[in-house]
Amino acid sequence: MIGNKKQKKMALHCFSLFALMLIITGIPLFYPNRNLLISHGLFYPFLFILEFMIIVPLYFYRFKKLPGFGLGNFSFSQLIVYSIAILCIQLGYPFLLGQDKLIGMSNQPQLFPRYVYWLTQLTLIFMVPLYEEISFRGGLFSALQIWIKNPYFASCVTSITFSLLHTQYTDINSIVILFFISLILVSARRKTNGLLLPITLHMLMNSAAVLV
Repeated sequence: MIGNKKQKKMALHCFSLFALMLIITGIPLFYPNRNLLISHGLFYPFLFILEFMIIVPLYFYRFKKLPGFGLGNFSFSQLIVYSIAILCIQLGYPFLLGQDKLIGMSNQPQLFPRYVYWLTQLTLIFMVPLYEEISFRGGLFSALQIWIKNPYFASCVTSITFSLLHTQYTDINSIVILFFISLILVSARRKTNGLLLPITLHMLMNSAAVLV
């Protein structure tokens, strides 16, 4: 009974990290000058930096030592295998559909000053993967594993949530791609029992979407 209480407390503790990310995501919507940020192309960089500045320090303060939240058993062989799997989805799925762009590509260089474009891309590559992996594969997946007690179902729920919360992508194909990529990231989290591999994979994935 005591063990169950500890598990429930741990699940709520982990889920609170994910819930906090959701709350932070909504903060810019109430920012008085949000329309000005949007018109200058700075809304997303502002949001990314805000989430990074809150989630990452909190992770080091309260979550880093929890099971599954550390670096894990990282290896370069695993990095190569999982990277190939993600690239196959990123490149293969659009190719089968006759598309010539990866998800994540934007027309920002044409719409906004170049510094806005690079600020957005740099935050996407170096900041977003950190706090998203901490929140989704760390907080949400850990909580669901305790509540559902089925890692495969927990992986699917985490991945559905991950894909649907990327509201900047409105077409079903991008959502499907994100779902399968999330399954790979959850698998990397489970395989290594840590977040370093999924964070690295997420960074490489976002880099490919920017540079390819």
